[in-house]
Amino acid sequence: MSALEPPSLSSRSSYARKFQDAAFWQPYIDEVMRRHNLPSGLATLGTGGTFPTFLVGTYVIKFFGQRFDGAECFQIERSTQTRVLPSLRVTVPRHVADGHLFDAGWRWPYIVTTRLAGTAWWHTSHTAGDWQHVVAAELGAALRELHELDCPDEPVWHRDVVAALRASCTARHRRRRTLPGFLIEQIEDYQTSAAWCTPTSTAITSSSTTVTWPGSSTGAMLCAVIPITNYQRCSSARLVGARRCCGRFLTRTAGQLEPTSLTAR
Repeated sequence: MSALEPPSLSSRSSYARKFQDAAFWQPYIDEVMRRHNLPSGLATLGTGGTFPTFLVGTYVIKFFGQRFDGAECFQIERSTQTRVLPSLRVTVPRHVADGHLFDAGWRWPYIVTTRLAGTAWWHTSHTAGDWQHVVAAELGAALRELHELDCPDEPVWHRDVVAALRASCTARHRRRRTLPGFLIEQIEDYQTSAAWCTPTSTAITSSSTTVTWPGSSTGAMLCAVIPITNYQRCSSARLVGARRCCGRFLTRTAGQLEPTSLTAR
């Protein structure tokens, strides 16, 4: 691999320009395919997301950069692909290979999976029909199966997400400058005053519990939805609805998933 230099994506702007550039990533894709004796070909862009993801024939290649918690995301996705998805009865992509492009520095982990045949949801979602009910039923069955599975026994699933977010909250807001300075200075005291509603135990007995960390529309809000399943033994999976002080979250009430929007960012 010495002939291939690591991707030069030192800034957020350079990452934004190149992470969906199929021509830029083609040499790295070719190397991955070569390593695993897979047929190479011209790469095309997959669904837009956080990490570089490309399609080559019947395969999907996804690279994980250092930004956006790439190391942790790689561990989670690899575990999901190898430990969770094979247990489901619905049609899912098959894990083919994973590894790292380099031995030093940021190693650029990657995952290769199969590509499912069919029509992408965004190409047909505007067309009404009975097929929508079929898809909804299949998704519901898949979610039920997912929540009946045991939590993978890997460290990444047992981390304390909320504690880590609380500990880094002030520093993240200072770095991103998403709030006025006088509000950022109040975050630590605000979190202390809200500590009474932070879950401290995994021993939850209700069938569905919504826990809200009070905040304000300025961004000091963290909400989490806690589905009570076999996943209650792992703190991170228990908080599958958590979002980092912003955005959208799902509130699970009365057996329904209700989308809720927050103005905070």
